[in-house]
Amino acid sequence: MQFAFLFISLLSLSAGPIVWFLLRQDTQTRRRRLLFRALDWFVLISITLLLVVEVLPDALARGGLLVLGAFTIGLLLPQVLEGLFRHAARTMHLLALSLALLGIALHTLVDGAMLSGEHVHALGSGENGLAAAIVLHRAPVALAVWWLLFPALGLRWALPALLLMAAATLTGFFAGHSVAAIHHLVATAWLQALTAGMILHAVFNRPHLAAHHQTHAQPADVSASPEPAPVEPGRV
Repeated sequence: MQFAFLFISLLSLSAGPIVWFLLRQDTQTRRRRLLFRALDWFVLISITLLLVVEVLPDALARGGLLVLGAFTIGLLLPQVLEGLFRHAARTMHLLALSLALLGIALHTLVDGAMLSGEHVHALGSGENGLAAAIVLHRAPVALAVWWLLFPALGLRWALPALLLMAAATLTGFFAGHSVAAIHHLVATAWLQALTAGMILHAVFNRPHLAAHHQTHAQPADVSASPEPAPVEPGRV
């Protein structure tokens, strides 16, 4: 059963490109724009809930209230740096985005360990119930990664990010005991909170997608890596 959940969790990583491709096939421009707007809100809400309901409480349980400081730094520091270094705002944003992706990879690493059976008794959850919960939230996370990266940065960012998530899941699954031991360290709680803040920043502030909503009417070229849009501070 564990391997079945592992396979499903890996398969769910394709949710991003599949949903994106299906939406792009809609021939009615107005409806397509509404669907993409709905997708925006779905990703915003699902990722925010994941961070608030799962990631932060776990970090707080292991690192105490001080991890909220790390979360705040992760949330605000990228915006401050983008404001201070306006000539390199895009570089700062992409750096924060890269660190956010690292945080997602770390989360999937722990998910892989949980799929292998680690943490189950400590969490007081049934093994199958925990694995099912992991699989259910994997698709929205994969969708968020694709949604953040592909429209403006192309496959050269989006595909490696999904492959990194797959590799982290497999590593966590087959090295579950070692990953579980590292996960219990207080330092990882601080890192988890810091990257959670960066993920939230990346989701709500997306200057690299400035031209994205203007291109919904045109078919996506999945083989190319479109040029990133000019940086415009704030959410688009």
